Amino acid sequence: MVSVEEIDYMPEFIEEVREETGSAARRFHGVLQRARAIAEESHVKLHTHVVAGHPVRDIVKLAADLNVDLLVIGATGHSALYERMVGSRADRIMQLRC
Repeated sequence: MVSVEEIDYMPEFIEEVREETGSAARRFHGVLQRARAIAEESHVKLHTHVVAGHPVRDIVKLAADLNVDLLVIGATGHSALYERMVGSRADRIMQLRC
């Protein structure tokens, strides 16, 4: 399971990056605990990763580093019009992984 705390592409100060990196783990703590509990109840082995950075780039990089065979991507967000005009992160991840 990968959770990404998005950091601005061009942060003004390095301190912004440090703050986001530290807060990412705290923000996702509850989500990770619930996911681990559900996985344990279902007898599923779950590895969790919290990354601070760019969602598309860093998920693709982590998948390559871990040499994963399958990515399961949940996509939520904007309106259908926005998705058609701009595209979704899930679409971009699939394009980069294929």
